[in-house]
Amino acid sequence: MAFKLTIIIYELPFANLNQRLFPRLVSVMQCFTFKGDKKDPIMSGTPTIRQIADKNDLAGIMDRLTHCLSEAFYNDPYYVYIMQNNSKRRSQLIWWFRILLTYGIRNGLIFVTSDLKGASIWFGPEKPTLDNIELALSGLIYYPFKVGFANFLRMLDVSTQWEKIHLKQPKRNYYLMVIGVDPAYQRKGYGSLLMQNVLNKADQEGVICYLETVTAENLLFYKKHDFIPIVDKSFGGTNRYWILTRRLRIQRKL
Repeated sequence: MAFKLTIIIYELPFANLNQRLFPRLVSVMQCFTFKGDKKDPIMSGTPTIRQIADKNDLAGIMDRLTHCLSEAFYNDPYYVYIMQNNSKRRSQLIWWFRILLTYGIRNGLIFVTSDLKGASIWFGPEKPTLDNIELALSGLIYYPFKVGFANFLRMLDVSTQWEKIHLKQPKRNYYLMVIGVDPAYQRKGYGSLLMQNVLNKADQEGVICYLETVTAENLLFYKKHDFIPIVDKSFGGTNRYWILTRRLRIQRKL
């Protein structure tokens, strides 16, 4: 089986893998730690939020963003399960988030804090699911060699579960693929700020929002922003995950 998949990876540019091999190769990535303060207050000194304009804008801050996200997700249960070598995980995450940010600037919306200590990547509403061929050609094709083949297979297993659930949702939705804050800056309102622009857009456009998360702390945070869990399952045996949607504003008022 490993040999067969390796051959498919080498032939990726010519293979129809969009719906088969890579149903989704990325996800969940909501990483905050809200210990003690569940209200997530926006404290004085919190920076402003801006949207990354284009690839040139992104290029100038890429290193700082990948470092920030690698710190944010280093202890995230999803990545601890996927990237099991503690000594290599940080460098693997830096490489991984460079791919996601590159793909995100072409196909989605990237928001960052003005101090570059937090970032979010959204997709939708017309194309909330990923074009996995383009993602692969953005660098994901090298994943088995950069991160490891066993890690790659674990990611495929989990992401396939999530993709199947996402495809059952309304076709138009905003998908929060990544949201992360440097651990030293968590619990200062950064998470709320990184979500607010798209949540407002979703309300104005009458579109639901969708995400996956893997910690109970994050679950409480998203509930505060009107997300409700629709799936509560596990991956890798003991790791729990939740899938949440944020209903339309008129539905939330009922």
